[in-house]
Amino acid sequence: MSTSNRWITGFNYFMMILFLLAAGFQYNDFDATAWIITYSTAALACILWRWTSISRFLFALLSLVCAVWALYLLIIHGDQLSWDGMFNSIQMQNNSIEIIREAGGLFIISCWSAVLFWNPRQ
Repeated sequence: MSTSNRWITGFNYFMMILFLLAAGFQYNDFDATAWIITYSTAALACILWRWTSISRFLFALLSLVCAVWALYLLIIHGDQLSWDGMFNSIQMQNNSIEIIREAGGLFIISCWSAVLFWNPRQ
């Protein structure tokens, strides 16, 4: 296994745990089911990349779907978004902050799925 593949494998474990934690933190959200499924799917992608020889194009599909979903959220709520409070508080102060954070989570899934697509497991 090459050094870069070891790095990606190690970081893949980290991302899998991160996605599982994100799914767990959704329990009190009003639309929890959608986000639990989304983050669980991202964690499953990490597992599948590591332990199966699944088609790489499924990672590309996940990346594309999450990127489009994130852009869609930002576009349809663009007039409501305020980036000021996003990092100022852990609490969800308004809907704008929640939408920005949801889009951010989708972009993280999209980026990591793209990494898995471009780095097939040897």
